[in-house]
Amino acid sequence: MSNNLKVLHITPTYFSTESVLGGAERYVDGLASEMGEFCKCDVLSFGNENKTLEMGNYNLIIKKKLTNINNSLINPLHFSFVKEFLKYDVLHCHQYHTFITEFTLLANKLLKKMVFVTDHGGGGRTFLRTLKLTNSKTKILAVSKYSLNKLGGAGTVIYGGINKNFKKINTKKINNLIVSVGRILPHKGFHHLINAITNQELVIVGSQASKGYLEDIKKLSSGKNITFIENLNDKDVCNLLNQAQFAVYPSTYFGINNKLLSGEPELFGQAPLEAMACGTAALISNVGSYPEIALPNKQELSFTDANFIELKEKINFLTSNYDQCLLLGELALEHSQKFNWRQTVENCFKAYLGKV
Repeated sequence: MSNNLKVLHITPTYFSTESVLGGAERYVDGLASEMGEFCKCDVLSFGNENKTLEMGNYNLIIKKKLTNINNSLINPLHFSFVKEFLKYDVLHCHQYHTFITEFTLLANKLLKKMVFVTDHGGGGRTFLRTLKLTNSKTKILAVSKYSLNKLGGAGTVIYGGINKNFKKINTKKINNLIVSVGRILPHKGFHHLINAITNQELVIVGSQASKGYLEDIKKLSSGKNITFIENLNDKDVCNLLNQAQFAVYPSTYFGINNKLLSGEPELFGQAPLEAMACGTAALISNVGSYPEIALPNKQELSFTDANFIELKEKINFLTSNYDQCLLLGELALEHSQKFNWRQTVENCFKAYLGKV
């Protein structure tokens, strides 16, 4: 699979405490780490100072941003980064609806390079939005069929992989322990999960992305056996997922007040797949791409978004069936292996070389 292509991944934020510890940022890191084994591959992103970091199989090139458009961290403003493009054959943008991607497409009207765009659901308004920037040299590489449909249906699905830090280890699962991992945002649906918990022990792990939402769900959890952990490294999260009887990922379209939330959640279900890679069954909602990554033909592991009664019934069923959870965990582990970075890189190369 090795080739002579020089690939630059362009992302407004990168996976670090200095930027954003989110699924999109983890995705770019995982993709570039694997791709760097087969070709020259770097990541261009934006921060508070100019620097280049060696990240193993790729270099992370950070450009000092001028500001954030509309104070959005995921929408930095910068212009001269286009000079980096001349060193590469392929430009692969991440986050479609951002100034950085749109300016790349605008600059490419002169450069005439092949540009590929992968959306991860983030972004905001920019002054370039009204321009017709896509052309025959712009190709969509979607992380799921759901994402591709949202972008108009024309393109290629490449899916994604699982961080190698998440794996099954030799530890006993704790009866009645439920774990849920994700950034603390309304779209993650923790309020639905908390409302459905009765006598189970629940551990919620995630960085605080919305202080108001965190305060709200802590109030909801009053009187229940629920613990919030903000900062855990991958090894500790892996250990916790291995100990859980099962994991729950209740992502949603609806907020605490049942009003429709803006945006599109879960374009790719990376977090549930990480739980499955630990040999832990994952109970997931039916939003976004989740049906695509769900363990097939296991209705006990999926529920209708915001359906409190159904979620509560399935949690109670799983906690009452410890041995079945162990079996489902083994099936989930096998299923998770279908989603790997090697296959995603192969999918990308086929697209880069015009073979799809």
